[in-house]
Amino acid sequence: MKKVKITEIKPTEVIDRCLTLFGDSAEDRRKARYIWIDVLSLIALVLFWLASSTPEQETMTEGMKMADGTKMAPGMHMRTFGPGDGYHIHKQIDPTQFKHVKDISKKAADLPPPIERNTPEVVKIDLKATEVISDIVPMTGFHYWTYNNTVPGPFLRVRIGDTIELTLENDKTSSHDHSIDLHAVSGPGGGAGLTEVKPGEKRSFRFKTLNPGLYVYHCATPNATTHIANGMYGLILVEPEGGLPEVDKEFYIMQGELYTKGMLGQMGFQAFDGQKMIEERPEYIVFNGRPWSIVEEGTLKAKVGDRIRLFVGNGGVSKVSSFHVIGEIFDHVYPEAAVSSPLDPLEHIQTTLIPAAGALIAEFRVDVPGDYVMVDHALTRIDRGAWGLLSVSGKEQPGIFTAIEPDSRDVDLAKQ
Repeated sequence: MKKVKITEIKPTEVIDRCLTLFGDSAEDRRKARYIWIDVLSLIALVLFWLASSTPEQETMTEGMKMADGTKMAPGMHMRTFGPGDGYHIHKQIDPTQFKHVKDISKKAADLPPPIERNTPEVVKIDLKATEVISDIVPMTGFHYWTYNNTVPGPFLRVRIGDTIELTLENDKTSSHDHSIDLHAVSGPGGGAGLTEVKPGEKRSFRFKTLNPGLYVYHCATPNATTHIANGMYGLILVEPEGGLPEVDKEFYIMQGELYTKGMLGQMGFQAFDGQKMIEERPEYIVFNGRPWSIVEEGTLKAKVGDRIRLFVGNGGVSKVSSFHVIGEIFDHVYPEAAVSSPLDPLEHIQTTLIPAAGALIAEFRVDVPGDYVMVDHALTRIDRGAWGLLSVSGKEQPGIFTAIEPDSRDVDLAKQ
């Protein structure tokens, strides 16, 4: 038998020999083609399985170094191309080493009253950056990063022309540095560079409120998106000259996103997933830190005839909110929370957009008793947690809203 060197075999000859292994007829070659397709498909599946079961990022990053020369712990870093160097993947933590908070959600009715003074003042604000363990839903824990142990952080209320002296303390138990960037600040970084604090330290800075409006604040320590996604955001209202129109009730709501290793609803402690965050795939999209925060005991309460004002923000970090109250129309909307003087809100709005790291002010009068569902009207997000309830009590208003009884409808039609 003549020996043939491998280099002498042409690719077309290899294919031809494979197709003639089971016979030389056209039918045999057709069957062989399907057999080889199955074999190659099986090989591809095996290769895909091998690739997907390679060591995860924690082992891939082991031994690598950061830009400053410090050795990277497993799972700390993901190579990205934004400004600054920062962690996208959490350090491994022991949940038992952090304070446990029973309810992470900020109560929507917990905000300071309107400012009555007519002159600017020096206002002192103290905030504390904390890292705590709390349940997203029962039996599903998460390592939240917060201002003052809630998500969102405190609602800050000042006046145009005020001088703010803000102090940020970072709790000694924190596993990361933290800071604060207030969008109401006119100055580099919104104050983030002046408030960058290590665990156990505190720093202060001063700024003047030059522009009225409702502004987001958030942590801006690299990687800022990680800090925000874990809960470090809130709102600061800078009231205009003369304040806002009087209303009966005010509420504070912020939409946010949670990126967990486990899928939606999975029980047990859930680590943060930086890969999902950079791919903009949150498992939970929530109001005030967790699902059901504005349901049951957190439900907003009002009476027929009340004028309601909602301060609504979007912590992001990725999604735009389509905010809507089912069964109501906003009488006034200050888009992107613009409260220029004189006030000139939009009127009769059904659904309004809130960009990531943006806010709005919405006002409406409740005319009919019942339960009103507040949603992000990208409605699949309801099932991820983005909804709440406003419960209105009072007398029925049949002149505005009522059922039609079958008998009375028949009589009405007969009269026509």
